[in-house]
Amino acid sequence: MDDDQKRAFDFVVSLRDFYGDYQHKKEREAYVTTAAYLAATGAAFWKWSDGQHGILPVAVLAVTILVAVLVWWQLGNRRFGARMVAASTTVASRWLAASPPRPEYNATRLGEVFYPDAVVRAFNDACACPTLVLQIVVPIAILVWGGVISCRLAN
Repeated sequence: MDDDQKRAFDFVVSLRDFYGDYQHKKEREAYVTTAAYLAATGAAFWKWSDGQHGILPVAVLAVTILVAVLVWWQLGNRRFGARMVAASTTVASRWLAASPPRPEYNATRLGEVFYPDAVVRAFNDACACPTLVLQIVVPIAILVWGGVISCRLAN
């Protein structure tokens, strides 16, 4: 490997490490938010199940929507990180076997940032279904839970 190829390889490995940490942070933030929300709404339902609620059902519904959007966004960021880790791992593994040709580490735009071309192609090829399902199912579960709690508090 020449110096350019070595720098490209090191950059891809640093992408893998950075986005590995990033995806774990985003996943943790989403799950902590979800757990805190479920505990708070469960406590609100438990405490105020006696019939005097005032604006509480509307507040629970508004917070439910905000939390669902926040969790959806965090899991979307986690999804990006997971795909970037998969892409970086694939490219780094391939480059360990054979030095990368120059076109594979030319800068290519992905969103607002430039990455090596091989990483962008591997990112686009990475399977995104499991992380997409998670990004959809968790916010829907939050919305259903919040809707049920709001309806029960309103009656």
